Amino acid sequence: MDNAAYRVLVGWFRYNEARPAGGDVATCNNATMKRSEFNGRVLVYRFRCPVAASNIPEAAETQFRLAHELRNELVAVERAHADAVAAIWADHPDVAATLQAQAVAEAAVAELVERAGKERIADRAKEPRAQTRAEIKAARATLAAARQDTKAARSAAYPLVRPAMADAQTRRRQAIGDAGRGAKTRGLFWHTHDAVLAGHDTAVKRVAALRAEGKPAELRSRRWDGEGRIRVTLMRHEWSHGCGAQPCGQPSPECPRRQPGDPLRTPALLAGGQGPWRNVCRLPAHMDPAICAEHPPRRHGERETILLRVGSEEREPIWWELPVFVHRPLPPGADVAFVEVRRERLAGQTRLSVCVTVRLPPVATLTEGAVAAIHPGWRSVTGGIRVMVIAASRPLGPIPERFAPVVRPLTGNHVEIIAPEEWVRVLGHADSVRSIRDQALDVIRRKIVDALAEDVPGVEVSAADVARWRSPGRFAALVRQWPNDHPLADVLWAWRRQDRHLWKGEAHERDQIAARRTDTWRHVAVWLCDQVAVIGHAPTPIAELSRVPVIEDGDDRQATLARAHRALAAPAELVSLIEIAAGQRGVRIVEIDGARLTATHHVCGEVTGDLARDSVMLWCSRCGIAFDQDANAATASLARTIGDLSSAKVQ
Repeated sequence: MDNAAYRVLVGWFRYNEARPAGGDVATCNNATMKRSEFNGRVLVYRFRCPVAASNIPEAAETQFRLAHELRNELVAVERAHADAVAAIWADHPDVAATLQAQAVAEAAVAELVERAGKERIADRAKEPRAQTRAEIKAARATLAAARQDTKAARSAAYPLVRPAMADAQTRRRQAIGDAGRGAKTRGLFWHTHDAVLAGHDTAVKRVAALRAEGKPAELRSRRWDGEGRIRVTLMRHEWSHGCGAQPCGQPSPECPRRQPGDPLRTPALLAGGQGPWRNVCRLPAHMDPAICAEHPPRRHGERETILLRVGSEEREPIWWELPVFVHRPLPPGADVAFVEVRRERLAGQTRLSVCVTVRLPPVATLTEGAVAAIHPGWRSVTGGIRVMVIAASRPLGPIPERFAPVVRPLTGNHVEIIAPEEWVRVLGHADSVRSIRDQALDVIRRKIVDALAEDVPGVEVSAADVARWRSPGRFAALVRQWPNDHPLADVLWAWRRQDRHLWKGEAHERDQIAARRTDTWRHVAVWLCDQVAVIGHAPTPIAELSRVPVIEDGDDRQATLARAHRALAAPAELVSLIEIAAGQRGVRIVEIDGARLTATHHVCGEVTGDLARDSVMLWCSRCGIAFDQDANAATASLARTIGDLSSAKVQ
């Protein structure tokens, strides 16, 4: 993993532990540190916790709530800062005029889009009427021109408003600091406090990057639903030397006053309750690879206890004894950076898991071995959905028997990865359950709207509001407020019990398929990376290809079905897991040019023209043969990968 990705993952921890080589020195806890030159791997190991929501101690529950409140406070700070920036721009006459024109253009587009939606419903069509479509396209062109004018006006006016912008940024930073200090005053442990600030900083940068690309993005406050994260960080001083107030220069092994730093945060050290972190975290014994070598964990994990510090009381640690299923140890040589408890909700039920983030030394890059190329997708084929086609420079090893429904051989040195029909059937059943829930909700909505035509004591919503509701959660909350002596009460409570039962079944089916798919993709990634030295990959804009088109462009059943297949197949997840497995094994990932890979016949170079969305095969007019377009793309990717290599030895 490169340094940029590591900074995003570790966040504030890297800020305290790392400075560039040759940079300044800083003082923390009376110890001088330098920025780490770590260039290895960062991995996260997740362990399930069999803990019910009622068994979470009050101290941990308080940390979850305080962290949630701090996140919302930071979102409020960002919105206030955005309002302040907007006010600064509005005070400039030239920018204000362009902003006014942009607001008028946005309102026009919104009005036309709403009208097009109503026309599609009235006409029962996938596309709006031709005249409305033309008007929307013209309005969007006007809006794009208005945005360009606003951008130009801001660039010209920025030198004049720069002082005001700097003051606004200073107030923003001060507000963020005040929010953090207030959270710590209320009892938020500083480990989680710093993690929330780091996560917020990452979210702000992500929003800014999306907006720079012209995509809508905004930070939003979230209601408290029990989800959250609390973190324990294991700070490590890599070196220290006491040279007084004046630094003695760059710390080097030859420095006479250089002293050894803290030991590595190994699983054995943390499991034994020794070292500088004994009052912060204590890991279970089975996370130590030496213990697991003597006493392997059971198939579904050894149930042990992890101790996490979630606060202090009169300078004494407050511990959370959290049971976990340790299904595998941490790798030898692991340096534990931090431990995080994640609480998630599934169909109204709370689930806990512990994520242990470790740093590992880098792996030497392989210089000899086979070359492979991958081509992801989500096309329907016989037996399921094709997720990826792999082409290799030599035959890949035997396919394990358990992968037989997922990994299938094609012609030559090609294999295809598919999502089996079984997964499609399970998700189809979940979709049918959701359809039943929607139909029952429509009936309940009509009954509630009719009942609200008269005054219902204790119910403050109107019939018009209920008619616009789409979320079952809103109706479930309304049922709890409904008076028990009302004639509709029994019907509403019966609907709520039935809907909750169906909701649990639907949610758990989807979750189980997602977990099975992730586990399968992990094993497939390991199987592939154990046999090759180089993997070529043409970056595919999967998010762009699966985005719902704007209303004036219309939509069709084929595109809708393709988006559903993409959600089931998760090709981006498979590509990501292959990259992770490659990084652990020293396999090189080579990015190649992906222009016209699918439609260009790799044998003769003939471009076939438009792609066939509803067929796997394409026809080459020059060769007079039909070819599999996905296998053709993988073969072309392999040829381009081999052509781009300069030092890899192809076998």
